[in-house]
Amino acid sequence: MARWNSNNISKLTRLLSNIARRRRMARTEQHIKELPEYILRDIGWPDAYAERLETEPVRIDPYTKRAFTFFADPDGLPIEIYEVS
Repeated sequence: MARWNSNNISKLTRLLSNIARRRRMARTEQHIKELPEYILRDIGWPDAYAERLETEPVRIDPYTKRAFTFFADPDGLPIEIYEVS
């Protein structure tokens, strides 16, 4: 059985905080989508949000010959999307 040392507890805490953050973001987006159209235009939704979701051009990995691209998460960290087949 796994021992609950400080390293395991730290990893679990980090995982749970990431899940909570993602749930808050999803809930916020849902509330924004339920707003009337004229308010959405005033706050620039989804145009202002779409700028944050820009991706890099799709590239081909020279070793595996598979397509991949990057985009940023809400914290600005890169996320890689890689073709699997």
